[in-house]
Amino acid sequence: MIKKNKFFDNVAWIVGGQILHAVLAFLISIIAARAFDKEGYGLINTVISYVSLATAFAALGYNGIITKKFADDPENCNKYIWSGMIFRCITSVAAIIVLQVLVFITNRGDTQRHILTFINSLTLLFNAFDLIVYWFRYEMLAKVIAIIRIIALLCSAVIKLVGIFVFKSLYVYMAGIASETLFFAIFSLYLYFKFASKHKPCFSLNIALDMLKHSYPFIISALMVSIYGQTDKIMLESMLENGDAAVGLYSASVTIAGLISILPTSMIEGFRPEIMKYKASDSELYMRRFRQIYSLIMWTCLLYGLFVTLFAKQIILIIYSESYLGAVDSLSIIVWYTSFSYIGSVNNIFLVCEGKEKYAQWLTLAGAVCNVALNYLLIPSYGIAGAAFASLSTQILANFIIPCILKPMRPAMKFMLEGVVFKDTLTKEEIMSCKKRIVSLKNKVFRKK
Repeated sequence: MIKKNKFFDNVAWIVGGQILHAVLAFLISIIAARAFDKEGYGLINTVISYVSLATAFAALGYNGIITKKFADDPENCNKYIWSGMIFRCITSVAAIIVLQVLVFITNRGDTQRHILTFINSLTLLFNAFDLIVYWFRYEMLAKVIAIIRIIALLCSAVIKLVGIFVFKSLYVYMAGIASETLFFAIFSLYLYFKFASKHKPCFSLNIALDMLKHSYPFIISALMVSIYGQTDKIMLESMLENGDAAVGLYSASVTIAGLISILPTSMIEGFRPEIMKYKASDSELYMRRFRQIYSLIMWTCLLYGLFVTLFAKQIILIIYSESYLGAVDSLSIIVWYTSFSYIGSVNNIFLVCEGKEKYAQWLTLAGAVCNVALNYLLIPSYGIAGAAFASLSTQILANFIIPCILKPMRPAMKFMLEGVVFKDTLTKEEIMSCKKRIVSLKNKVFRKK
């Protein structure tokens, strides 16, 4: 019971911390969207899309396999962390250089776009240190990460707000975005040294290459995900006459659609260590955890999708003002994207656990090809609504239709369908534990009143 409580407490801290982070980040993005208007807001998001494409290469897919490495070889966690971080620093510097060359070639003479891209690309280097996050979560210390993530956001928020209200500068605002990853890296390193004081920095090329050997499918997978997650904005910017304004409207709809994403993301990160731990030791609990995470994600996203579709216009007016009403149609479509995109994230955990990582690259390759093709066909005629439909269709194909066809992926789809109808999702013991927690929470609330 103690282990179960620790697991649920760890998940609660991940979910709670990321919800608070998402709310604060969203509020700042609204201020930026109103201050810089559609064109400036669109330029910011186009630049972020460029950098996101490079992230897949810089991250080396290590995030997808690092937790499994901890579970398989707990004695060498420190070696995996440092070898992975140092190797990622090297690839991040290379990615920054390549990105600058590409932006210079494709946007010759656009100095503002070039400088903004360089500032934001520094996040590639700072993000190399986020492997520490997975160690804290593996050790059930998600509380630590949740706290320092909020502190890092608050520090960066000061810079962003100064950029908006004092300097009215896109450069300062973009520096604020990059600074969040810098602050988080510094705080993470400090606390890792504190909690794991016996571990010293070390590097093993053999370990880094061994990790790369297992993570390379996730590099391709992440690249393909970036293509069909960011190409729509890049294609909107290049194919439409007022591209930055179109990206601004589209980004507004994507931001609102993604507000719910913090819940499934946190759930996935909370369930990941638990699922991997029980793969070999408890097959029944292993399968039940999959049903639980699929159920939580699907029902959370479906209910949110219904709400946003019904009130899309009112939501846009309240959050972004009349100048963003052009985003209503795309919002009503793109909001359904989230359900299927996070099914894909759980599918990836299943592939890692079952040793079938190679299928991840083929799923995302199919999605990327589909997304680029549909965007090319639909954007000229339907604008941002066409881009939204392309993204939704891509997620359905890559994360549901193809996995249902592929025999090795069918067990995961079976877990998903069982989770949606709540079949074998909770034991009687877990139901009673949930009821006790709800009653305890109610008692605390009423006691305070």
